[in-house]
Amino acid sequence: MPDQLSANFRPFSTEIEKILLEHKIEHHVRPDKPRTKIKLNKSLLDDPAFQTMWEKVSRRTRYRLDLNSEKLVKNAAKSVKDHFAVHNISRKVEITTSDLKVSAKGISAGRVRENRAEQVDFAERLPDPLSYLSARIDLSRKSLSRILKDSGTFANFSKHPARYLEDCTRLIRHTLSAELVEGVTYEPVDGSCYEQRKLNELDGQEVSHSLDRIVTLPEDDGEPLRSLTQPVAVDSSVEYSFAMDMQNRSDVLCFAKLPNGFKVPTPVGDYNPDWVIIKKDEQDEPILYLVRENKDTLAEEILRESERYKIRCARKHFEALGIDYAVCVTADQV
Repeated sequence: MPDQLSANFRPFSTEIEKILLEHKIEHHVRPDKPRTKIKLNKSLLDDPAFQTMWEKVSRRTRYRLDLNSEKLVKNAAKSVKDHFAVHNISRKVEITTSDLKVSAKGISAGRVRENRAEQVDFAERLPDPLSYLSARIDLSRKSLSRILKDSGTFANFSKHPARYLEDCTRLIRHTLSAELVEGVTYEPVDGSCYEQRKLNELDGQEVSHSLDRIVTLPEDDGEPLRSLTQPVAVDSSVEYSFAMDMQNRSDVLCFAKLPNGFKVPTPVGDYNPDWVIIKKDEQDEPILYLVRENKDTLAEEILRESERYKIRCARKHFEALGIDYAVCVTADQV
């Protein structure tokens, strides 16, 4: 690389090479992912055990919210008070005084004689905090006003209005989500379910995938295919290993990756569970109907906030349907 540069640019060869590498075409244009056709395991789809399981798992629910406004305001104010960080806007003007050189080539800067910074104070028009917050949080202006007042932080608003409102929005939303999830209850909706015909639509469907996101399960002589589809499209390496291990479980009659359209409504957004499983009991009867969520950890506090809240809602949804629901990392936890 340095040999290809003129003498003036050779001292900067490392920086130039770094910039060129960052702009290589392969960093900006991705090749088409391979596409694989999904085949439905119709023998499992028509199995009476699967039919019974699907009738239970596919039922829809509605949720109700029991939100204590006083508790919400109190907890939100405490959250803002405990986690708010004071930010100050530094309004300074930097003043530099230097000599000027005038020549036939033009004017250029000479020796710097003075370089100083001065604090500048000026009045600015502040935004309406309640209008800002009410446009982003589904609470009344009265509740938001009480939260700001009771937090004891509003005096910091004028120091850095934008940062203050951003922090308050984040903290109040966090508290609101936690209170909504805590107070949510589910009840089945008679006659409403996720239609099985949508499973039939998986047959012949083409999926675009990375090589580590498609699981082709072994079909050995004498061992049935336990998955509802072949291959299985997954979302992570954890799910990849889970699918392979489930195929090797003799006590599992069937397992299926639930389609993206299978949604459980929650106050913090729709939730798509990972797996539905039919497991045999000690008498080799398929009576255990399970729904499992795959994560790379069982420690709930490590998960993203939205994931934690959706999983808590899912537990209540499937509890209302009488279905065993849990989070697992590996197949031996099923």
